[in-house]
Amino acid sequence: MEAIITKILGVAKYTNKFFIIVAVGSAILLFSPKTLIDNLGLLQFVNVNKQYIGMAFLVSGVVTVANLITFIHKKVIRSIRSKRWLKRHQERLHSLNAMEKRILLYYFVNGTNTQLLAYNDGTVGELAGYKIIQRASNLSHMGARFPYNLNPWAREYLIKNPQLLKTDDIESALIQREIDREKWEW
Repeated sequence: MEAIITKILGVAKYTNKFFIIVAVGSAILLFSPKTLIDNLGLLQFVNVNKQYIGMAFLVSGVVTVANLITFIHKKVIRSIRSKRWLKRHQERLHSLNAMEKRILLYYFVNGTNTQLLAYNDGTVGELAGYKIIQRASNLSHMGARFPYNLNPWAREYLIKNPQLLKTDDIESALIQREIDREKWEW
């Protein structure tokens, strides 16, 4: 009995396709009409080995169902996590400061998906940390500047919610001061 259990547990490393094939094959042998089994020349084999065929059917059926439930569970959990992640990151777009808006406005004003940003800038780090933008290349331009892309989910959300990038007078002044300051960089 111990040897049988060891062999069954050893078979567990096979793919689900194997268990499906065993389940279907053993089901055909167990539940088909006797005339069909006799025409296949397997009637004597089935009569002698019915308990083993039944055990194969039960084990492979249980493993297949368990694998199916696990697969569905993982898909559902992944979908829930993905929706929570997206919602949390979209909510972050509702609390952008002036410098973050400046960076994001650049993509829309210039009709581009890439801009050069300083890797060591905290604002860039914050936007990258929330996966709003991402570094497009590991090759820098002019020192610590790297190309950053606007992620598609953020672009879609900002297009649907353009009010998130609107600025008041104080924010506009901060953005203009930052633009003027950058013109003097070497």
